Amino acid sequence: MLCIFPFQFLLAQKNNCSTIVYEQLENGKLEADKTITLKCNNSFASIKNSSTTERFFEDYIAQNTIKISTFGDKKYAVFTSLDSLPKSISTNETDTILGFVCRKLKYEIFSNHIEVWVTDKANCKGSPSISFVPKDALVLKYVMNGSRTVLAKSIKTSDEKIEQPKQDFIKMDDPQYAAVQIKSRFTSIAVFNHQQINFENDIKNPTAYNENVVYRFSKGNVILKKIKLPKENSKGNFFVQLTDWSSGDAYDRVGSVFTFSAKKEKSMLDALQKGINEIPFYTDHKNEKYQGIVATQNYSPAIELMRFFTPLA
Repeated sequence: MLCIFPFQFLLAQKNNCSTIVYEQLENGKLEADKTITLKCNNSFASIKNSSTTERFFEDYIAQNTIKISTFGDKKYAVFTSLDSLPKSISTNETDTILGFVCRKLKYEIFSNHIEVWVTDKANCKGSPSISFVPKDALVLKYVMNGSRTVLAKSIKTSDEKIEQPKQDFIKMDDPQYAAVQIKSRFTSIAVFNHQQINFENDIKNPTAYNENVVYRFSKGNVILKKIKLPKENSKGNFFVQLTDWSSGDAYDRVGSVFTFSAKKEKSMLDALQKGINEIPFYTDHKNEKYQGIVATQNYSPAIELMRFFTPLA
């Protein structure tokens, strides 16, 4: 008897798996190839959304949702208690979806108004979104802000086993997860690290320049490093993050982060090495001359990425 009961319980769990496939519509127009697949029973649910690589789970025994994603070579997970999710507002409205009479619930999540249709007659429970998980019910449709619709188009029962998340992740809260997610979208390159910029009269400039070595020009007021950027990001956006501090200067100082290419015959490097007269100048209609700011066939001007200042003292 002790051997038979566990087997019967596991067999019942295995056979009690429902697969619901949802289609997505925007303003009534079907979004091709955008689907959500929910596999669920009365204990657990897994969600696959074709629009994201994140995986979502709903654990009704532990009473939490799980969000998992891989950033770089590490996997991260956020656990959220079902009790902490927004509570629904009941209505008297109903609709029939895939043969199930569904009652309509309402949610207000941040600035989003969400209408949700659920049934408790499907012998399983689950939601295609972990933002709202109605108690003991299966979500077959929801409409967000009157424009985006997620609608169940098929439901079937099988003996397929519901995927369980592997315990190979780093557990964190939502803000930490969001920070890692944002950081994963960028390739970070450290250029200068705790590099001092100060006046120093006796500086000898080299004649050849190696990559990833800091050089000083203009009597120590300019620091320069030659770097190579990844080719895969050559057409992307570039962002600069800089932290500066003063050791007690009596004046505010204005600084600039700039870059230039040395592919042409002349560049800002020539001015730093040999003096400002090495680079061409532009003459305006008042006969005023401005050096180094206009590109020519043989010269590439510097491109300012950021302007900053060091605070007083």
